[in-house]
Amino acid sequence: MSGMASSDTLLAGFDDFVAAGDEAQRRARDEAARSFTARGLGTRGDESWKYNDLKPLAEAGFRPLDHPGDIDADAAAGHFTPDLDAHRLLFVDGILHPDLSSLAALPEGARVAPLAGEAFEELTRLGLGRRATIDGAPFTALNTAWWRDGLLLELADGVALDRPIELLFLGSEAACGKMACPRVLVRAGKGSRATIVENYRGLGEGSRLVNAVGEIECDEGSVIEHVKIMRDGTADWHLGSTHVRQAAGSRYLSREFVLGGRMTRRELHLDLAGEGAACELNALYLGGAGQRHDLRTRVRHSVADCETQELYKGILDGDARGIFDGLVYVAEDAQRTDAHQTNRNLLISDDATAYSMPRLEIYADDVKCSHGSTTGQIEEEQIFYLRSRGFGPDEARALLTYAFAREIVESLSDRALREALMAELLRRLPRSELIGGTL
Repeated sequence: MSGMASSDTLLAGFDDFVAAGDEAQRRARDEAARSFTARGLGTRGDESWKYNDLKPLAEAGFRPLDHPGDIDADAAAGHFTPDLDAHRLLFVDGILHPDLSSLAALPEGARVAPLAGEAFEELTRLGLGRRATIDGAPFTALNTAWWRDGLLLELADGVALDRPIELLFLGSEAACGKMACPRVLVRAGKGSRATIVENYRGLGEGSRLVNAVGEIECDEGSVIEHVKIMRDGTADWHLGSTHVRQAAGSRYLSREFVLGGRMTRRELHLDLAGEGAACELNALYLGGAGQRHDLRTRVRHSVADCETQELYKGILDGDARGIFDGLVYVAEDAQRTDAHQTNRNLLISDDATAYSMPRLEIYADDVKCSHGSTTGQIEEEQIFYLRSRGFGPDEARALLTYAFAREIVESLSDRALREALMAELLRRLPRSELIGGTL
């Protein structure tokens, strides 16, 4: 695969685009473009891409998005989470659509704004590019070169949002063959609280590339629940990463749901940098025929008395491939670390494949750390138990698959979100039509 050819396509028109920014922004974008060009998409010998093939991505010939497509207002509104009482922002192909967005009154000290409307100097002050570095990260570099819009959420000390913020990122049919690069920047002040829902949907049958990057700064005692739902189209590629730094006593709760897309690559990078910080990372990924889902977590315990609880679950059918690669790093001074990492995969078909690599790297001696992985099909003993209580074999398999997935959904704090995701599972899981009346 030619990395240079891929770089040329994905950077087409860059000179004209970058000329529109101020000097500091131009320098940052130029540096990111050079970094991407030097590396390209070539991954030969790169262990982090061992189980994935980017050749189809290079051959797809995606080009940068020049302008967003048109969206019908009624149709767009129907893609927000049903019955969720939330502040709602709609992004079409990565660009905010203010006419279809709604922000209720925000508490004093809370600021929600589109990135495109902020001065680059101000965004840099708030942390843009501070955590999501471009070194050795070609897709972060590509996003840094091309981002056009996204969310800025800034919470002053002690501010708590009374309802979630839902960001609906719709990929229009006009964006087929194009790449969108949305960006999310969150600065949570001391003792602040918020729930953020990133909801991605692809419309139509064409193929798009979504390359999303998020940066979240959690100050002392803040609590951020971050829900990411990916319902990309069946031919879409979704690449992206979220980078989080946690100060003392902060909590970061990640809930990710991969429910669509041809190939998804999600990376979650956390630095627990203040004593007493805690993170809880849960994810559910569903794979069917031809789908590839690749989820990576990197959690660094930099100081003492921090906690990580991590549970990733995959349900794979057809010839789907699921990849989990998790690393918890415990630094020498991070005594009394409590970190537990688990990956479980349920294979519905004989052709499905799961690769699981949970890992610990520990340099402290006073820790409680564990990691584990299980992959297999539904056990016959479980099926026999349900059959003895009147369920048919297919109905029993459907119930057990649903129960396997339900644990992740139940970790959501908002009832409307839980109910929407439960309904989604009933539409997507194999044979789930058999159990609708039993739940």
